[in-house]
Amino acid sequence: MGSNSFSTEEFEGKRAHAFVFFLDFLAAGRIDTGPFVTHKFPLEQYQEAFNATAFKRKSQSVKVVFDFTNSAVKHPPSGS
Repeated sequence: MGSNSFSTEEFEGKRAHAFVFFLDFLAAGRIDTGPFVTHKFPLEQYQEAFNATAFKRKSQSVKVVFDFTNSAVKHPPSGS
């Protein structure tokens, strides 16, 4: 989420890397990423995704993410 994700922070009595907090908050639904995510691509369109990121002014992207919902890429079962 920016430069703050590269430091160690203390929050709610826990000290951890800020990115760990971000991932925990994301998993718990404590962060609404909707306003930040402007572009979603299936993994198969990775070149378009990278272009949207590389040419932000043209694409007007804020955050570009991969959407695995209908992806041909198979994921291992949870816990693997």
